[in-house]
Formats: sequence, C-alpha cells, structure tokens
Amino acid sequence: MLKKMDEIERLKEVNSYKIEDTLSEKDYDDIAFIASAICGTPIALVTLMYQDRQWFKAAVGTDLKENKRALSFCLHAIAGEEDVMVVEDAQQDDRFKNNPLVQDGPKLVFYAGAPIVTKNGYSIGTVCVYDTVKKTLTDNQRKGLKILSEQVMGLLELRTQNLQLQMMKAQLENSNKSLETFAMVVAHDIKSSLASVALANEMLDKQVNEWQQGTKELTGIIKRNVEKITRMVEGILNNSKITDKYNKIEAIALIVFLEELKNILPSPKPLTFLYAATMDIVYFNRVQLEQIFNNLFSNAIRYNDKEQVEIKIAASEQEGYYNFDVTDNGMGIEVENQASIFELFSTVAEKDNYGLESSGIGLNIVKKIITAAEGDIKVNSIPGKYTSFLFRLKVQERS
Repeated sequence: MLKKMDEIERLKEVNSYKIEDTLSEKDYDDIAFIASAICGTPIALVTLMYQDRQWFKAAVGTDLKENKRALSFCLHAIAGEEDVMVVEDAQQDDRFKNNPLVQDGPKLVFYAGAPIVTKNGYSIGTVCVYDTVKKTLTDNQRKGLKILSEQVMGLLELRTQNLQLQMMKAQLENSNKSLETFAMVVAHDIKSSLASVALANEMLDKQVNEWQQGTKELTGIIKRNVEKITRMVEGILNNSKITDKYNKIEAIALIVFLEELKNILPSPKPLTFLYAATMDIVYFNRVQLEQIFNNLFSNAIRYNDKEQVEIKIAASEQEGYYNFDVTDNGMGIEVENQASIFELFSTVAEKDNYGLESSGIGLNIVKKIITAAEGDIKVNSIPGKYTSFLFRLKVQERS
C-alpha cells in the first residue's frame, strides 16, 4: 500500500538500498527489456528517485543515465495512488505539455509507470516506458508492468540482504580472527610462564639434597601440576575474549617495569641487564608491553651460548614514537633466517638450551602488537656474537 508523500522518509528509504550510481546489472537490464517488449515501446527504464535527480538503474532506447527530478514524469507516478500511471498523450496533459522532454527532443508523447514500492509503503522509483506516439495499455500490459516493478523491489531487497550478510560475514571473520589471535597470545604467554616455572622447579630440584625428601616430593607435585595445567590451557582459552581493559593505556615506570620482568625470568646462568634510557615513563598498555619484552628476554636467555647472559636495553622518545633496542650476547641468528623469524610458527632452532621446543609464536606476537601500535620492528644479528631487536611504538593517547 502506498503511503502519502513524506519526502524525508521516502528519501531515507531509497538511500537505504545503497544502489545509487552502481554499475549496470543484467537482472535490472532484463527487466527494462521485458517492459519495452510487453508494452511495445522504444524506451523503457528502471529508475530511482533521489533528492535532485531521477537516476536510471537500467535503460532501453536511451543512453541517458539520469534526468532532472523536476522534469520527471515518474515524480507524479510515485506521488499518486495508482498501481500504474498512464499518460496517453502528454501534449494534451496540463502536467506535461510544457515539459522540454515533450516540446523539444525526444518529444515524448506516451508514458506509463509502475511505482517501485518498499515494504514500508514508500515509492522509491518506477519501472516505466515511453513512446513518441499516442498509445494505450491493455489490462495485461498494466499487470505486466506492475509485476516487473515488484520484481525490481524483490531484487533490491535481496541485494540489501546480501550486503548485510557480507557485512556480518566480514564482522564475524574479524571477530573470529581477533579471538583466535587473543587466544594464541594468551596461550603462548601462559605456556611460557609455565615453562619458566617448570625450569625453575627443575633447577630447584637439582639443588635439593637427597635427605630433603619432603621438599623433593613438593617439587614433584609442582612439576606434575604444571604439566596438567599446560594440557588444559588451550581448552580453557576457547572461552576467552578481548575486553576493553585489555587495551587500557597506563603510565609505566620503564626501568622498574623491566626489573620486575627480570626478576621472574629463570636463568641458570648469571643474568645482567644494562640500561641506556632517556625516558622514565612510557604510556602504553602494560600487558602488551610485557608480552613484547618478555618474549625478547626469554629468547635472549633460552638461546644464549655464553657463560653469562647480558641484555642491553636502550630506550628513547622521538617524533611521537618510543624507540627501543634490545640486544643480547647470545648465539645470534643466521642471515638467511632473519627475514622469517617473525612469521607464525617459524622456528630457527628445533630446541633451546634447555631442550624445550619453540612454538614459533612468540616473535609473531611481538610483531602483531607492534604493528597494531603503528610501529615496526627489525632484527640485526651476527651469528656467535649478538642479536639486536630494534622496534618503535607510537606514543599512545594517555587515559
């Protein structure tokens, strides 16, 4: 059922279909062709009426793509209450006899238009036909024109549904990707922490004298529970999700922060941190910053072939970025492997110094966090001497 002309609401309806100025499509072109064939007219159009113009989605018998709204016959068709508006002789019709389309080229005489009506009752356009001679339409021709207008409405609704489905699919894919990435990040970090606990427990176990049987039993319990929790992690993380708190920006006292990380890193060798920082406070997400440095520090310890582990951290702020250089004195990375170390599941060594297999996830996580912070990271390394990770993070807005 047609609604009375409420132009503001009608324009909202026609704009909601997001079809204006789209390319030609066969389904609409076919409808224009059928309208021309049914009515026996040289010109047939599928039109949408916008604020200042009438745009042609499909056209037969003309190369025009649009018309001025004020000159449009269809403006009267969408404002009326007829299923099909017919003008048998525009030269004798007071509404159209002075219209340039009638007086000048193409000297239109006959018009018939069936409004395209939305489910909300608004006419947003027409399926219409024109001729340069007087004509009449039979009842079947009128019915055919009306059916074609309903077909156009069906195509528009289907198009809208497809667009919505595509948007939902894209949102779902992004959501799933974010959830997968978050689960991967958390799983890796938990596993890394458990690996550190297991290593510390093993080191403690070796230092316990044989007569301290009670302590050895406790370390055995710790070891077994670490193994059990490790197996459970991935299943538990299936229900994890990202929250706003995960992205909270905090003021972080850099050296204190790095020292706290150092104190939870197990190392069977002497571990020395050397700092060269020209800034005291970093504004960033603490969890993400911890993930970056924890992965870099853990690798520096796990893949170190020197008697003493030495890690140098340089930090400065320049031109809206925090610049960091983390250098260790470890075994280094071969040149041919340096380009791939940030790829997911990429590993350089099968096992670290403690016989633990690398997941190939840590540096990929580091790069993802840095990239998300509008930064970048690169590696310099000389095998047998050192590895240096240079990265920068965009200074975040303080919360």
